[in-house]
Amino acid sequence: MNTDDNSLMSQSTGANKWMIIYPLILAAGMVAVIFRCHHLQFDNVQQARQRAERQQEKIINFSQRRGDIVDSRLRKLAVSVKQPSVWIDPSFIRDDEDSDVETKQKEISIKLAAILDMKSREILKDLQARSDKQFMWIKRFISQDQAEKIEALDFPGVVISYEYKRHYPMAALAGHILGFTDIDGQGVGGVESQYNDDLIGQAGKLLSRADVSRRSVQVKAGSKLPVDGKTIVLTIDAEIQQFLETKLQEITQKYKAQCATGIVMDPATGDIWALANYPSFNPAGSKRNVALQRNIALTDTYEPGSTFKPFTVCAGIDSGVVSIDQIIDCTESGVYDGPGFRAVHEYGGHKYGMLSVAGIIIKSSNIGVAKIAQMMGPDKFYRSLELFGFGRKTGIDLPGEAAGLPRNKIIDGKLVTLSDQLKAAAGAPTTLTRVAFGQTIAVTPVQLITAFCSLANGGHPVIPRVLKEKIDCNVDDIQKSSWLAMISRKPNPAPIQRAGRIIEAKTARDIIEKGMVEVVGDEGTAQQAHLDKWTVFGKTGTANIARSDGRGYEAYKWVSSFIAGAPAENPRVVVLVVVRAPDRSLGLGYTGGVVAGPVVRDILEHTLTYLQVPAKVVPEVESIDAGGI
Repeated sequence: MNTDDNSLMSQSTGANKWMIIYPLILAAGMVAVIFRCHHLQFDNVQQARQRAERQQEKIINFSQRRGDIVDSRLRKLAVSVKQPSVWIDPSFIRDDEDSDVETKQKEISIKLAAILDMKSREILKDLQARSDKQFMWIKRFISQDQAEKIEALDFPGVVISYEYKRHYPMAALAGHILGFTDIDGQGVGGVESQYNDDLIGQAGKLLSRADVSRRSVQVKAGSKLPVDGKTIVLTIDAEIQQFLETKLQEITQKYKAQCATGIVMDPATGDIWALANYPSFNPAGSKRNVALQRNIALTDTYEPGSTFKPFTVCAGIDSGVVSIDQIIDCTESGVYDGPGFRAVHEYGGHKYGMLSVAGIIIKSSNIGVAKIAQMMGPDKFYRSLELFGFGRKTGIDLPGEAAGLPRNKIIDGKLVTLSDQLKAAAGAPTTLTRVAFGQTIAVTPVQLITAFCSLANGGHPVIPRVLKEKIDCNVDDIQKSSWLAMISRKPNPAPIQRAGRIIEAKTARDIIEKGMVEVVGDEGTAQQAHLDKWTVFGKTGTANIARSDGRGYEAYKWVSSFIAGAPAENPRVVVLVVVRAPDRSLGLGYTGGVVAGPVVRDILEHTLTYLQVPAKVVPEVESIDAGGI
């Protein structure tokens, strides 16, 4: 066979080989395509469908508007305002097949960080950690300018949405009453927490099918409109509240005290017109001092001292043990002792001798009230204190209230009352005489003023409250003039009965007219609280501060307080001011009458003037013609 024949055979063999290989390659390719189609059609159908639906589905969340909080005259204390926020759907980056995921994540992180004044590495870290998620906040509550710059970037999956942010138009006013909200709009403390369910409303959502440009083209089932929260109308009056806060700040700074608390209350209804503590905090502040957020008017207890004496006297009169005009020997030595109890001394070394029961209140005699408590005995005395609400919470509609000390509690399934605990205390006779003038018992400011309101309103128990009304619409939609007129025509709600009448009306009137009115007179301990236009009644208190370890009292530290009401003939307002630890070294005084008396006077005068309460009528004295004598 020659060379040409060999060459032809070789070519023929090669051609035959490729004729076999080509079909095999083609068949293998077709099998691969078939397997791929099968995988897409059957094996991966669910995943593909989910991705397609995710790319076509558009969800728009509509934030509901949190309800406003307004004062009793519809002045705004807390409102919600729309503000842009930016978020991202990380899955859009992951599903974008036209670009590298990591490169796209870095690009987005860098450009967003530059606009939002953030660190790009932090955004990138979050994006990478949540790459399989469909939602991630970038930054909440940004400026409108920042929002417009981000929208101009036109990044897929980066969304500007609007949500409501809480604002407090009157800044720090009534901070302890209002509380505040967290970044998610949930109430924290105060009214924001107490009535959160009413304020929060319900969010809305629009489900739609979107085109390639992410424009909604078809609304889907499951969409719902947002429901705004209710407007909460408070009993608080911003004018009275502002004045109270100003006076508390002044007195705290003047006496370099640790803190001060004040409450202004309607004795007939329990409506709180103002409640404040100083130092306070700004609910709108981004950095709030946690230590100042505690509402000490409700949470902190203290020994009330002499402001407790009217309740001891009331208990004695109402139980029939003594009468308002009865004379009691308060000893000429100023010291009273006997078997089974420690000696009782008059404050400041006074020696009063014989005093009427009214005089015991006017002079604030420790010995006098100690003897009245002994005459009653522990059973009658302590049960009377329970009727006034001591030892349990008042039921005020604000969070964090304490019950005082001792407090009613459950032990082994049995109710152990304040009375039980005081009677069981070591040295019970000593406890009896000490509780009579406000030692060995602790109250909260709101507890004390609530009990005092029962004296002012003729013996009816009341429950303090800050809620006046709930309204289903925005306060801007209300015709304020007609609404206020309607509210003013409403009769005051009847006092809420808890345990019948606390004391007889005559007992309450005698205590006020013959005792506490004279406390503000020339012979009383609160002469600086006198008003010319209205008759003031009240009681001072200068109490030692108990040591934190329970062993005696702090040296040279007092709680200076004054509680009062006016007009005495028909009490319209009651005010309590408590000043903790005024600095005695300043030489300005430290007693309740000196420190707190003038502040309560100013608050009473301002409130009565503001409410247009008629001044007392002073009888005219007829002139006498001297020539006719």
